[in-house]
Amino acid sequence: MPKIAYFMNTYPIISTTFIRREIAALERSGLSITRYAVRHWDGELVDPDDISEKQKTHYLLTQNTIGLFLSFLTEVLTNPGGVIRALGPWIGVLRNARGGIVRHIAYLLQAASLRRRSKAD
Repeated sequence: MPKIAYFMNTYPIISTTFIRREIAALERSGLSITRYAVRHWDGELVDPDDISEKQKTHYLLTQNTIGLFLSFLTEVLTNPGGVIRALGPWIGVLRNARGGIVRHIAYLLQAASLRRRSKAD
């Protein structure tokens, strides 16, 4: 069965009904969809389909601080070449950002976590 991933900043939220419907249609057509999001929405979900989607979504930041660091450490140990290749562009982005180093460290950790999780999935 073909597999694809959806990666979103925040999912599900009440304004992403169209994404939920698109994912459902793709699954009905035979695709396997894995959902990834940076964080969950803090608002209350009332639609049963949104509640179900929340259970199916893998979150990178939400309740995963230790997991982010462990994923990055594992990536350094098992894929040092990939980490080294990623550091050049990351440093360039960091320089252009003019601050916000904590946020950009989080982006790097999220990238490592997403790579490991999607590879496992």
